[in-house]
Amino acid sequence: MTRIRALAILMTFTANTACQAADAPTGSIVATDPATPADHQTSADNSAKSWLDRIEKRASQIKTLHAKITYDRIQQLVGDRQRRFGRLVYAAGPPGRFAVLFDRLLVDNRLDHDERQYIFDGQWLVERYDDEKLFIKRQIAPPPRPGHPAQGADPLALGSGPFALPINMQKDKVLQRFHVELIRPCTLSDQPDAIQLRLTPKATDSNGFTRMDLVYNRRSLLPLVVSTLDDSENQSVITLSELRVNTPIDDGVLDTTAPTERGWRVEVKPWEDRPASTGSQE
Repeated sequence: MTRIRALAILMTFTANTACQAADAPTGSIVATDPATPADHQTSADNSAKSWLDRIEKRASQIKTLHAKITYDRIQQLVGDRQRRFGRLVYAAGPPGRFAVLFDRLLVDNRLDHDERQYIFDGQWLVERYDDEKLFIKRQIAPPPRPGHPAQGADPLALGSGPFALPINMQKDKVLQRFHVELIRPCTLSDQPDAIQLRLTPKATDSNGFTRMDLVYNRRSLLPLVVSTLDDSENQSVITLSELRVNTPIDDGVLDTTAPTERGWRVEVKPWEDRPASTGSQE
């Protein structure tokens, strides 16, 4: 699996929030009032869409977001599990920017220091692997040209890849690509105050996703967990905690400048349709 593919699976992240147990029956079903099957589905769709409306409205109010992040990657066929710990920084823009900064890795009950970073500055997407001294920088938005301002990019949009963070959720775009259900009771968190949305691609997803579960806090409408399942039965679960909204961001965290120390391998891949420019600093 390529690094960018693995990161696509990572960032198609399910927002974790607790479902309200008081009004939820046992089992995992689509929430709706008793009715005929056709009415059942229509009611369920309406409930999910009403939550998408609220989440989109809340997203428009988020200018910055800080959170601790935990990423679990479970390869079910081979029984392998890894867990990474770090932090997320997001700035709405425009253009939107983000950094996911991991610093610890847990495998087989062993916790090691392991730094890797994923940073997007509105034009360039960086992957930085400190243990390998590898820095990859891709321009994923076209550069500004005379008479044409910079167009920006949205690598966080659900289904647009290679990333998906349900922070800047847009209802119309979600419904174009996914069937959306409201799941009760919440299956991804034991918190007492959450809603869970299940997204199923309407067509084959380019990143191989077969299902996404997004959980939001029903009061703050902030994402707390994302769970995805791909066509190889691999599961990814991202959990956010200690969220802070609309607090200042140190721009240095979103810096995509390549390291200048000796020993780093630096790959720069510009937007133009031509062979990537590759540099090496040995």
